[in-house]
Amino acid sequence: MRFQLRDYQQAAIASAIQARREGFRRLLICLPTGAGKTVIFSELCRLANRNVLVLAHREELLYQARSKIFKMTEGAVTVGIEQGDLQAETTCNVVVASIRSLRQERLQRLTQSFDFGLIIYDECHHAAADDNRRVLRQIGVFDADWDGTLIGFTATTTRGDGIGLDKVFETIVYDRNI
Repeated sequence: MRFQLRDYQQAAIASAIQARREGFRRLLICLPTGAGKTVIFSELCRLANRNVLVLAHREELLYQARSKIFKMTEGAVTVGIEQGDLQAETTCNVVVASIRSLRQERLQRLTQSFDFGLIIYDECHHAAADDNRRVLRQIGVFDADWDGTLIGFTATTTRGDGIGLDKVFETIVYDRNI
């Protein structure tokens, strides 16, 4: 059963689409905890014309994302998990991956097997860390000729180590507080 998107969730999606039309490729959406970030990126998975890679840091976020995407798309997309011993089938439209599992060989296999047009980064305040930027670099998100879109979701754009998210993202396309 699909969830009815709230007005602000629809506005976040519209802002991301508009920013992409304006030429931005690395976008950030900031919403508080409980505002339905997973619902928003599930809808983006439904709208996507190419395969989607969802990056997450914790096991429970992988399975939460897979479940929500499946429900929101009413089973119209196939969602696979890439973590530890689990490998997504090449028939999947959406791959939910543990960023910690994406070492060079595995990441190379994924990018060769799937035409990822959309990368969704859940809890993207972690994206500025060196190893996480390595993964994004290997995917190609910083390449001038990359034709995909990276959309990060977070409840906070502030990192404890003071490293700015501007090392990864070009623009905050939507920001809402409680």
